[in-house]
Amino acid sequence: PDGSGRPLDARRHRVCVHYRTVPHVVGHRDPLPLALAEMFACGPALAARIALDSALNRLRLDEHGLAELRRLAPAAAREMIERADRGAQSGLETIIRALLQGMRVQVRTQVWFAGIGRVDLLIGDRLIIEVDGEEFHTGLEFERDRRRDFELALRGYRVVRLSYRMVIEDFDRVHAGLRELIARREHRWGARAVASEQASDGSIVGRFAG
Repeated sequence: PDGSGRPLDARRHRVCVHYRTVPHVVGHRDPLPLALAEMFACGPALAARIALDSALNRLRLDEHGLAELRRLAPAAAREMIERADRGAQSGLETIIRALLQGMRVQVRTQVWFAGIGRVDLLIGDRLIIEVDGEEFHTGLEFERDRRRDFELALRGYRVVRLSYRMVIEDFDRVHAGLRELIARREHRWGARAVASEQASDGSIVGRFAG
């Protein structure tokens, strides 16, 4: 309420008005599990998934907090909560992962490749998605990324790089393009390629058949 005790009006008071779905909570700041539960109850589902992945990745939400979130969130959100991934390092990764999960393909995050390092997303066997942040990679970082892409290509992987603007401002095109790649089975090993080998350290080493 405002100073007069009257309820706030979103337009007149220029605020985002939200009233808790869980009663009898005291205080002006919700505990994190409750705040996330309210996002799943009242906000866009994708925004809630991004917030949850971020909370897990930054170690702001432990297993006890996750259990509390499951208890507080609406039943319709349970499946999305179970799909949360503490490996997601950005909202862009969550957006693309949610999109691909909607296509019912296997998606793994932050997969380690021997001699190369981690990649953002591995779809199926061999389609790699790297999601670049809003800043443009230049200099040594730009050179490193291209060398990584080149090495992955030599091992038979298909690498696709998506920029911040592509994901946020041209999402429909990205959606259609990824769907086309899946339809062409770019995420599966072809006739000449063989399944990736497991290295001794647990990382992945792909190769072509001779």
